[in-house]
Formats: sequence, C-alpha cells, structure tokens
Amino acid sequence: MAKRIFVPAVISNAGTMSFYDYIDNTNYLAFQGEERDIKIFVDLISQGLAKKYCLTKISDEKLMAVLNNKFLADKDYNQVGLARINDIRKKLASGQTIDQVKKYADSFSYGEYLNQNDILQKFGREALNLAVGQASDIIIKDGGYYILFKYGERDNFSGIRFVFIEGMGFSEYLSEQFKNYWSLNLVK
Repeated sequence: MAKRIFVPAVISNAGTMSFYDYIDNTNYLAFQGEERDIKIFVDLISQGLAKKYCLTKISDEKLMAVLNNKFLADKDYNQVGLARINDIRKKLASGQTIDQVKKYADSFSYGEYLNQNDILQKFGREALNLAVGQASDIIIKDGGYYILFKYGERDNFSGIRFVFIEGMGFSEYLSEQFKNYWSLNLVK
C-alpha cells in the first residue's frame, strides 16, 4: 500500500492549499504578488465556509451569492445584527408597534403600497402571506435583516412598512480579515 503525504503549496492563517489545488487553478498563475494572495485568501475562506454550510456541487459564480446569504444568517459572524433584529422582534411580539421600535433600526420605511410582484422581488415569498396588521418573521435579504408590517390592502396592492438592521456581508468580512492575512507560498 502506497503512502502519500499532504504537501501544501500555500500555508496561511486562512488555511492551507494543496499543491494540486494550487496547480489545477490556472487563475493563480495569471496573478502576481498581492493579487494572487487575495485570490488564494478568498478561495481558502470561501472553501472553508462552503464546507461549514454544506455547499457542495455549486458553481463559483453562485457560490459568492449563496455564501453572502448564509453568512448573514450565521450567528458566529453576525452576532450584533442578529441580536438587534431579534430584540426588535421581541418588542413587536410584546405589543409594541412598528412606530415604537423604528428608533432601534438602522433604517425604516413609513410605508408604501406594493403589488405582489414587487413584494416578491423585494422581500420574498413570506411577505406575500402577511395578513393586515401582522408583522413578519425576520427576513434576511440585501445585506441585512427586515421585519415587515402589513398595514393595509387595496386594489391588489399591499401596504408594507419595515424596519431594517444592517448585517455584516461576506465581502465586508473578507476585507476585514485580509488586513491580518499572512501566507507562505511554497510554489512559485
């Protein structure tokens, strides 16, 4: 039985990359210096999170969009934003109105009437099922957390108000992490 050992091509504080992963990715050979380091760093972090979120067999183009949504919902990385939106949700559940809780939000909407297609595109399917006077659960979309309140209906349009808390997006996280990135490239 042949024994094999792992020979890394890159060792970094974001993880290690095997020689074959490095060579198989022709994009690395097209970059030099810091540009190559950034590409390797993003790939290492993305691959680690893809494993954490069980994202297999997904194209690189879709991976970043999916990672961003999963990242926003991840309590390990977005403790502050999730705690703030959960606090607002609790206040609404205890009887406070959207006008009373809007001061805790990063932004809010006084309300507008939207058709079903606009609601679906802006907030997703959950928003379509709200009854007049009902608040939604937390909706994760567009870089943060929404709680919607349906205040009326007329002529196939729904009156929607919302509070919004900004979350830390995946690209923002990458930028922060790259400030402390170090690597040792064993292959040139």
